[in-house]
Amino acid sequence: MLSAGNYTKKSLKLLGMVALFYASSSHGTQVRVNVEGDHSDLRDNARVFVGEVDGRTADGLRRYAPTAIAQVERSIRALGYYNPVITWEVVESDDGLAELILTVEPGPPVTIRTRDVKIEGPGGEDPEFMSQIPAQPAEGDHSASRALQRAAPGNSESSQPSGVF
Repeated sequence: MLSAGNYTKKSLKLLGMVALFYASSSHGTQVRVNVEGDHSDLRDNARVFVGEVDGRTADGLRRYAPTAIAQVERSIRALGYYNPVITWEVVESDDGLAELILTVEPGPPVTIRTRDVKIEGPGGEDPEFMSQIPAQPAEGDHSASRALQRAAPGNSESSQPSGVF
């Protein structure tokens, strides 16, 4: 059984550990990703791919930069941007902490140039099935659009009950 004195000591210890946790997590990561233009989705995805990076020296961040760049490239490629220009710099502060800053110019998104839907087999002769083929994605749509993701092979729910796929 805990005495009042032990309970208070344990409570203060726990409170101190919680305060340290919040103090360290409020500092944040040592990598900052800036995406030029109005691309909050690209920025958020890049930050998720890079993750939390802490406890690195300025030299350590310089060595880490190519890895971070590759992670950012993968993250924005997933959203249809294949030709980014990514620059980086390591900034050292007076308190001895360093930060790797990545600046991303995403370039143009990949768009659909042509669309040609061909249904071979019994589904192509089924008017009910053919009427369910969506008009999107269409020419000019962004390659990472929701319509394109829904139209990808294996994502069609309407074709499964009729036995076409």
